Amino acid sequence: MKEKKVKVLISLPESIKAWLDRTSTVNDRTASGEITRLLRRTMEQEMQDEQKQRA
Repeated sequence: MKEKKVKVLISLPESIKAWLDRTSTVNDRTASGEITRLLRRTMEQEMQDEQKQRA
């Protein structure tokens, strides 16, 4: 089942927006899709780090 999506408005420095545009084009994603991929990867890494700290 797909997760419900919510809209979030963010402000980015122009340099980050330019990088995001290039990266999302290279990866054949929308800017939103690229942001989601990056945030999900960060979230998963942090969850793994938390599990390691508990072990």
